Amino acid sequence: MPISGTYITLILEIENKKDEEELKKYEGKWLIASTLFPHECKVSTVHFKIKRTLENTEIVPSKSLMEFSCGFRRLVI
Repeated sequence: MPISGTYITLILEIENKKDEEELKKYEGKWLIASTLFPHECKVSTVHFKIKRTLENTEIVPSKSLMEFSCGFRRLVI
């Protein structure tokens, strides 16, 4: 297992043409590889504090789904 701060080489092997064509749509964009920390068995709990800005006057219905971005993870809550 790599130690934090070390570099690794990640090689993607594409097994069929359909997947290769799908991957070409994302050419030139970032690829993020991620994993859990060794002590984690699922995604950690993240606490958010939400504050409305002055220019935002929209009414948000209660229990409506919201999407949050935390680093490269996207959570729909």
